[in-house]
Amino acid sequence: MRPKHVMRPPKFDGKSSFESFWAQFQNCVTYHQWSQVEQLAFLKHALVGDATNVLWDYGLEVTESLSRLTRTLKMGFGGENFAEKNRIALKNRRRLPGESLTDLHIDIRRLSALAYPDTDHKTREVISCDYFIDALANPELGLKIRERQPKELDAALHIALQLEVWTQDSTRLSQSMGQTSVDSSMVRGISQSHTGGRSMADLTVEMDEQRKLIAEQTKLVASCQQMLESMNVYLHSVASSATGSGMGQRPHALTCCQCSQLGHVASYGPTVVRQTKEVVTDSECDCSSTALASALTADK
Repeated sequence: MRPKHVMRPPKFDGKSSFESFWAQFQNCVTYHQWSQVEQLAFLKHALVGDATNVLWDYGLEVTESLSRLTRTLKMGFGGENFAEKNRIALKNRRRLPGESLTDLHIDIRRLSALAYPDTDHKTREVISCDYFIDALANPELGLKIRERQPKELDAALHIALQLEVWTQDSTRLSQSMGQTSVDSSMVRGISQSHTGGRSMADLTVEMDEQRKLIAEQTKLVASCQQMLESMNVYLHSVASSATGSGMGQRPHALTCCQCSQLGHVASYGPTVVRQTKEVVTDSECDCSSTALASALTADK
């Protein structure tokens, strides 16, 4: 009795793996118990893209026979004829920047299946482990994985994931500790730059000397201020005495510095030398201040 649920086979465009498609197609055949005619019909219906060229490029002797159509698809799109190409691709496969270990694991398994289609599963797993470790392009990580001797590709992936997580965590802790060490070094350097690398005892002695110097300078400033105040008091007393004794009053008589007569003053100094180098005599004295002298005499 056939099941009620319909399981449809996937589409095949000639670009994906024919072996994967064929494995899924055979699963549908087993589940639905298809006959030869039904298998041929569903196989033709599953072909799309470049794979549909087989339906019109070959004659009816191929397209109407399940065995011949299957053989033609395997020869055109199967991995058996491209095993050498896939082996080279598997050998040169390297982990891409930003590629996860899971994606690398899947691609290695695919290439390994295409490169060694006739090899048994156990042997292919060992070969896949070696190619997976080489594809990591990390000798240190690869050595740690080989030390644990994984027997399957999945085991190698599990070990690689653990080591990668531990390495990232260790790197993070190292960077954190390194930053802390740098900060401590900077603090020590700043402290030493301010202290000049001297000990605390030397700094204490120097601080005591500074305190003594400051105390002496404070006493000197106080003494200077006291002297200034004393000088201000003395000058104020002298000024008061001079004012009380009549200093600064106008004199009652004037004496000429040129002719030595009272009542006037000369316009120039005691001796005036002209451009001709002649000396001014008493008769030539400029006594233009006679009026002032008369006024002073009258006042007297």
